[in-house]
Amino acid sequence: MNRHVAEVTLLESFDLGKNTALNAGIEITVFDKSDQKRGPQLGTIRIGQGSFAWWAKGAKTATKKGKRSPTLYLGWTEFADLMAKKVAEKR
Repeated sequence: MNRHVAEVTLLESFDLGKNTALNAGIEITVFDKSDQKRGPQLGTIRIGQGSFAWWAKGAKTATKKGKRSPTLYLGWTEFADLMAKKVAEKR
C-alpha cells in the first residue's frame, strides 16, 4: 500500500457542531508520499458539519468566478452507507 501525507487547514471554525457558516470545517489536501518526500497531489477533502466533499487531483475548490462543485459530495448518511459497504466488501 502506498503511503500518503496530508496537509490540514482549519477553515473558519473547528467546532462543527456550533458553527454553521459555509466555510466552517476542515480542509485536507492529500499528497502521495515517496521516499520521505511529498509527491503529487491526489486530491482535497473538505469535512463540514453536514457533509464530506472530495475534489479529485487537479480540481480546484475555488476559482476567480467562485467555488467549484466537488468531484464527490456526500451527506453524512450517504458517507456512512458508503463506508459500511466498503467494510462489508472487505469481509
